[in-house]
Amino acid sequence: ADKAAATKEAEGLAVAMSAKHKTYNTGFAGAKVVCAADKPVADWTAADRETLLDATASLLEELDGAMYTGCDMNTTPAMMQSLHDRCGGRYVLAALANETCCPNTATAAGVLGAVTACVDGDVRGKTFVVHGCGGVGGAVAA
Repeated sequence: ADKAAATKEAEGLAVAMSAKHKTYNTGFAGAKVVCAADKPVADWTAADRETLLDATASLLEELDGAMYTGCDMNTTPAMMQSLHDRCGGRYVLAALANETCCPNTATAAGVLGAVTACVDGDVRGKTFVVHGCGGVGGAVAA
């Protein structure tokens, strides 16, 4: 991916995150960390992931609390724990102390709750499209 594409993606995601936080009055603003990589994430080595975590930790430290991050696409709870440790226990929002809490399942529960609310609390007999069946979409579809 080139830098211009990564910048455009980050800007779009930040706008969407801002809208989400404003809608739910979380007190947060919107931001996303996007990496312009020379190869697909599926082809990354452990060293590539370590480089990304180091760079992200440096960015979060530089921003000194102006930005927090959490588990998202292509990250795992283990990666979030590593990032948390690199940042001295600051700037990472994740249920790290609760090993039974899967961020994908938690997100899926929120999605299902929102859909249920939109149909007055009853999804029985209704048909929905789930875009993607990864960690979140698969749990929603189930």
